[in-house]
Amino acid sequence: MLRALCFLLLLAWMPVQAVDLLSNDPGARVLAVHPGIDQVSLGPYLEYYVDESRQLGIGEVSAADFAERFADLPGDAISFGYSYHNYWFRFEMENVSENDLHLYIEARYPLIDSIRVFLPDGAGGFSELRMGDTLPYGARPLNQHHFTIPLSVPAGERQTYYMEVHTTSSFDLPLVVSSETAYIEHVHDTQMVVGLFYGVIFGLLAYNLFIYMSTREKAFLLYVLYLVGTIGYNTALDGIQFRMFPGSLVWAQYAVYVCINVTTLFMTLFSIEVLSLRDRRGWLLKSMQAIAVLNGIAAVMHLGIDITITARVSILLALLSFIMQLV
Repeated sequence: MLRALCFLLLLAWMPVQAVDLLSNDPGARVLAVHPGIDQVSLGPYLEYYVDESRQLGIGEVSAADFAERFADLPGDAISFGYSYHNYWFRFEMENVSENDLHLYIEARYPLIDSIRVFLPDGAGGFSELRMGDTLPYGARPLNQHHFTIPLSVPAGERQTYYMEVHTTSSFDLPLVVSSETAYIEHVHDTQMVVGLFYGVIFGLLAYNLFIYMSTREKAFLLYVLYLVGTIGYNTALDGIQFRMFPGSLVWAQYAVYVCINVTTLFMTLFSIEVLSLRDRRGWLLKSMQAIAVLNGIAAVMHLGIDITITARVSILLALLSFIMQLV
C-alpha cells in the first residue's frame, strides 16, 4: 500500500517538474508557459538576425526558408551597443496548460526608438503592435513607462513570435515574460521603490532649498540644482518623463543626455564651492571649471547633434568630472 502511494505521488510530481524544466531549459529554445509562471527572461529563448539593409518585413523574415538565418544570442543579455541596423528576434512559446493564458512581455529599457511586435493572428498571418520613444506615448498598448506587450497563448498550442527593434541609443533590451499575477505584483513593488526613492530626493531638495533661502549660501543652491538634474536624469532613464509629457518626442530622445550634463555641471560647481578651490587658484580649479563649461555647452548643443555622438560626449564628460572629484 505504501509503495503504491509513493508511486502515485511520483506520477503527480513528474508532470509539474517536466513543465518547470521545459520552461527554464534554454537548450529547448521553446518557453513552456503555464498558470504558475512567474517572471522569466526571454534572452535564453531568443534567436536574432541583423538586418543591415533595414528593408526586411515580416513576410520575408517569417518565411520557412529564412529560418536558418537566425542565430542564437551570444549570451543571455540582449545588448549590441550602438548600431544603426534593425534587429529581428524570434522566439517560441508553448502553452502546456488546458486554458488560454494571458501574459505580458516587458522591455525594461524605455529608451528604445522603435519596437514592432508581430503576434500570430490565428489565420496564418500576424497582427502588429508598435511602440517606442519616437512614437506618441498613446500608441502603446498599455499606459506604462516600460514597453509592455500583452498577449494571449491558446491552450495546448505552440506559437512563434517576432520582434523588430531599432534604436540610435544604446541597444539594451531586457525582455521579461510574466503571468498576469506576477506582472501586477512587479508593477506594485516597483512603484513602491520608485516612490520611496523620489520621496527621499524631493525631501533633500526641499530641505536644502529652505536652508539656502535662510542663509543665501551658494553651495546649497548648487546642491539643489544638482538634485534637480538628478531627478531629471532618473525620470528620463525610467521613461517617467515621457509619461508625464507624452507629446515631447524630440525631448524624449535627448533628455537623458541633457540631464547627464546638467547634473555633472552643477555637481562640479558644487565641488568647487564646497572644497574652496577658488582660494587655491591651481590647475585643479581650472580643470574643473573647464569641465563645467564643457558640460554647459554640451547640454545646449545636444539637440542639434547625432544622438550616438551625444551619448559618448555626455558619458565622457561625466567620467572626467568624476575622476576630478577623486583627485
